Amino acid sequence: MALFSYDFLRSQVVSRLGGDERRIAELFKDRAVFEALQAGGTDGDWYHFRQKAFDGWYLVEGADGFEVYFQERGRVSSWASFPTLNTAAIYFFSESGYARP
Repeated sequence: MALFSYDFLRSQVVSRLGGDERRIAELFKDRAVFEALQAGGTDGDWYHFRQKAFDGWYLVEGADGFEVYFQERGRVSSWASFPTLNTAAIYFFSESGYARP
């Protein structure tokens, strides 16, 4: 049974970052957590890590790096592109409001 992306992320933050959500982008210095999120998750998630047609925040691999955007009712906004996964994750979690400073 797949965990919701948020639940998986929360478990990783607790076990690997001592519960400090502000450090979440550290989990994306390599591809392990990203690939686990791509393999898991559900369509009902608010965070998506592969392209889908559902509302929510997306962090996906693109042709020239990584793309971050918000999608609602088929409309994309807040789109940005980044050369590395870590820089994309920093933007993704900041813009989506996952962790407040």
